[in-house]
Amino acid sequence: MRILLPVAIAAMVALPAVAEDADVGAPMFVGQEIDTSFETSRSRLTAQDYSEIEMENGSPYHLTARDPEGSEVLLTIDPQSGEHSR
Repeated sequence: MRILLPVAIAAMVALPAVAEDADVGAPMFVGQEIDTSFETSRSRLTAQDYSEIEMENGSPYHLTARDPEGSEVLLTIDPQSGEHSR
């Protein structure tokens, strides 16, 4: 019984170090989610001066919009990060 307590304490102290992302050093949280809904994507794009933002074929990850210069663009939303690309 005396041996188990120090082993249990050592294991609890070591757990946070194991849960860190080796590349970034930031802790990883299971269940941490990014909102990639159409409404959120539209809000982010509107804040970046995009306009006429619509879903392409009903998908919230494929959008058509007008960029800040007024050109029509197709945008893809990354479902993991919520970031867009052309």
